[in-house]
Amino acid sequence: MRRDIILFGIQGSGKGTQADLLMGKLKNYQYFEPGNILRALKSNDNVLGDHIK
Repeated sequence: MRRDIILFGIQGSGKGTQADLLMGKLKNYQYFEPGNILRALKSNDNVLGDHIK
């Protein structure tokens, strides 16, 4: 059975650190960072990037 793990917390609370530790111990999991993806999309010079800004 597949389980999802979601880490919540304010900026700087250690979500990324905890995710890195979990990824080292758990296999067959993917790490998804929506903030990094949104920042990358925001830097694009297109309609989507402008909308995110």
